Order: sequence, then structure tokens, then C-alpha cells
Amino acid sequence: MVCAFILSACATLNDNDRAALERHSVSPALTARMSHGEPLAVPDIIELSRKGLPASFIIHYLRSTQAPYSLKVDDVTQLKNAGVSPDVINYLLATPAAYSPPNPYPPPFPPDPYYYSNPFVPGYPMHH
Repeated sequence: MVCAFILSACATLNDNDRAALERHSVSPALTARMSHGEPLAVPDIIELSRKGLPASFIIHYLRSTQAPYSLKVDDVTQLKNAGVSPDVINYLLATPAAYSPPNPYPPPFPPDPYYYSNPFVPGYPMHH
């Protein structure tokens, strides 16, 4: 069976998406969370996968929420053991870099090698 779906950028489900979830017997609670554009938990992603929704549907929904996922090793193991597509797992692992807010504190500048190698700079360690 091929699922037709179009998820909007605001992470709400259209009629085709809801119909796909219903055809695959996704729980009403998960369907409601997805209808509100909520980020999904690991068990939710496993349910979608086990119910037979294609990886592209799951990834498209996850992308539309723009939620970063910080998966632990146990989470990845649980997803793999449940048969979740490697594409979905790889997407989840990439979300912290894609959707986390930028670091407000830039990394410090590396030390200036000129400063530490020039004996004429004040403060240069003098070895006697």
C-alpha cells in the first residue's frame, strides 16, 4: 500500500495524513499529539514504524516539528531493535545540530602562536 501524504511546515496534519494514520491503526492519543504538531517521543516513533507508516512520512512529520532529539545509546538500541528505519534514526541523530539554538558564547580564540614563540613579546617565558 502506498501512502499519500503532505505535511505542512507548521506540523499540523491534513486530511490525507489523518487518513493514513487511521488506515494504519495509529492510536488516537498519538494521532491527537501529531494533530497538534507536538514533538514525538521514542515510543511514538516506534509505534508509527510498527504500524507500517513509511520512513518518509515519519521523517517529514519530525522535520515539520523542528524538534531536536538528544538520543541516548539506549534510545538508539530501542529504535533499532523495534525495526525503525535507519533513515529515521539517522534523521533523529542529526537534529541537535540542525535545530538546537546557536551557542550564545563563541569558542575562545586559539592561542596566538606568534605570541608564544617570540622572545621580544613582553611576558614571553624566559628560560635561563
